Amino acid sequence: MFCTSCGKELAEGTKFCTQCGKPVVRVVPREEQAGAGAAMAPASEEVAVASSNESVAAAEEAAADTKAAAVAEEAAADARAAEEALWPTGAEDASSAEPTHVMPQQADAAPWVTGAPQQPADSTRMMPQQPAPSAPQQASPHTKKPIALIAAIVGIVTVILIGVCVFVLPHLTGGNVVFFGQRDALACSVVTRIQPRDALGNDLTSYVVRLAERTADNMEDDGVPTLGEVISEIRVTGTGGFTFEDFGEIPDGEYTMVIIDGETGEEYYNDIDYDHDQTTTNEIYIIQPEPEHESDSAPNEEPAPERPTEDQLAYAAYYGKCQELIEQYGEPASIDLYDGQETMLTGLALAELIDFDGDGSDELLTIVCNLEVQDGAIAELKHDGYLVAVWDYQDGELLQVYDRASEFSNGGAYFQYLYEREGTPVMGTSWYGEAAEPMVEEYHSGFFMLEGKAFETAAQRNSFFNYDTGDSTESFAIGGTEATSEQWDAFVAETPATHCYSLLQFNSDFGTEDEGSTMEEVDVYGCMTATDETLDELVSGAGPALEGEGASTDEAGDGQASAAAYAYELIEEDVTFTSSQGVDMEWDETQRWSYPRFTREDGGTDAALDALNEELQASFEGDREATQAWEFDGGTTQVTVHRDTVTYLEGNIACVRSERWIFAGGAHGNESMRATFYDLSTGERVAVEDACGVSWDTLVQEAHAAIETYCEQDPNFSCNATTLSEIAGDPERYYATADGIVVCVDPYQIAPYSYGMQLIYVHAFEDESLVGTAAPL
Repeated sequence: MFCTSCGKELAEGTKFCTQCGKPVVRVVPREEQAGAGAAMAPASEEVAVASSNESVAAAEEAAADTKAAAVAEEAAADARAAEEALWPTGAEDASSAEPTHVMPQQADAAPWVTGAPQQPADSTRMMPQQPAPSAPQQASPHTKKPIALIAAIVGIVTVILIGVCVFVLPHLTGGNVVFFGQRDALACSVVTRIQPRDALGNDLTSYVVRLAERTADNMEDDGVPTLGEVISEIRVTGTGGFTFEDFGEIPDGEYTMVIIDGETGEEYYNDIDYDHDQTTTNEIYIIQPEPEHESDSAPNEEPAPERPTEDQLAYAAYYGKCQELIEQYGEPASIDLYDGQETMLTGLALAELIDFDGDGSDELLTIVCNLEVQDGAIAELKHDGYLVAVWDYQDGELLQVYDRASEFSNGGAYFQYLYEREGTPVMGTSWYGEAAEPMVEEYHSGFFMLEGKAFETAAQRNSFFNYDTGDSTESFAIGGTEATSEQWDAFVAETPATHCYSLLQFNSDFGTEDEGSTMEEVDVYGCMTATDETLDELVSGAGPALEGEGASTDEAGDGQASAAAYAYELIEEDVTFTSSQGVDMEWDETQRWSYPRFTREDGGTDAALDALNEELQASFEGDREATQAWEFDGGTTQVTVHRDTVTYLEGNIACVRSERWIFAGGAHGNESMRATFYDLSTGERVAVEDACGVSWDTLVQEAHAAIETYCEQDPNFSCNATTLSEIAGDPERYYATADGIVVCVDPYQIAPYSYGMQLIYVHAFEDESLVGTAAPL
């Protein structure tokens, strides 16, 4: 062999020239290669690669020498020179070299390359790789730097690795990468393994899997499949996936598989065609969310903001008007007058959305209180005590299309009627006019309908009474044309009242309308409820049109009108009753009973509070009546104590603890204590976990630990697993205080009867040292 740098003849196997010290390679003459033919091309490639590898190895050994820096640089350059010596750039037969091929890549493979199973590749299934074709080059010897060669090699290796990941690894593992939600059912057998992943290709590590009968082949409109009965459910932790054997014995059939991510709560669906003994199914499915497609917009370009619709703009304008009226007249509220004889609405008394012209878009009806109250009485009765208006959003502008006062009676009650004519809502009212003569009283009644941009008078009656002469006259007009009394009566008959909104009502008289009437009577509390619902609907319906407009929202930021604050008073009463332990063994007993009555912070109430207060009072009165009628041999127990107290009031959440003493004869009665949480804004009951923001599972575990800790403090206390589960698993035993959550333990459960009820802190809001200690009564 010869040195490719200086030409000195060297012994076979020599790595460095003994004359110039440069690394050498074995040069294979072109004639030998040409004679070998095309069939020997792979062998020639091996020689070239081996020679190149020897050059690289020589460069590395030189770098380890004491002259490492200089020698390494020269060796790297000469390695390229050796390669060019082996394959001269300007050789005449360069064009005859066989071209190489790079394995093609699928464009849509990239999103799941990183998620491909990382298992050892089976070389027998690898696609053969061939060297990439080299482009023709100009004959300029030794002008390329080593970095160019390195970059080219790295590029080729990268392409090969990507191809292996995309095309080889999934097949080597038997895997089939699919996406959640695809409509083609997955063919599965008992040995099929499912490997779920997230959108980034990471294995899910904690999730629930349900198999439900598939009752429809297509998705519902919201994209969720129609599910039948769930036949099996498993919980999976770790990264190993699961097989259908984990579900136990399940019949062959069509199912929908639901995977619920334990960390995010996301639900993923796939249809399954299950055949227990199927041998041609895939052994593994790798499932992950389908990647989001890139938008056509420029990179980093923010999407255009959502353009509000006309209805959304209208709702935003209506909401803004309501807030303006609230700022001017006050929040919707009610107060009692004349020691409870009357109840009146204050502030924004009513807000209702009504389509007055039947065009499919709502207008806004508002009523505000224009009366002044002093010392529980109205300072001055006046005709414009309640101002009524209708607002319409027209051509991008909020217009007031109706402006009148409500009706009121001589006794001082105020109300507003709503009528209907041929399916269209009609406003109606009565009012006093200013007569030309001093002793003449002028009184009018009218019906008004929305026509175009404003309400027009549909019909009107005009009455005049002369106090000097006693004469009374009337005139009528319908549609702007003079009419007779008969025509007026016919119009009234064809325009029935649908609603009567009571704004200031006599409590003894309300609800005395004819039983056969179809008109809906709305009392002051119903008006407040309707107003609250309208404000919520306006916020929801305005959507993006309300953003940044300074809408009044609560601290939670849910876009709802700010909630009212609440208060309560404790109603207490001494109840006297007769008890007995048998014949001639009766005695009279008196106990202090109680129940709460909730109000808004301003002293008013609403329909929800009224219903709740009525429920609490009815429970009190029912127990009192039954207790006073109780007889020893009547076969029933006697309630000797009824105490309902409020232990917690935060925002709109209240907790009422109910203490009862029950007696049925014998040496003594027995004590019981339970609790109920209420949402005062609706009057509905809520669960302790929702009221206090603690999950039920966590609360039960905390109760177990706290009761055990409590029992360790006294040798007379003891508890077992059954008793613990009975106590901790009963949601009615939990009540809240300002400091935390308490569980009620009945006598005999963990202590002797003489110890009474045990009240134990199981969850602290701030001071953890309270847990496991006694709560005050």
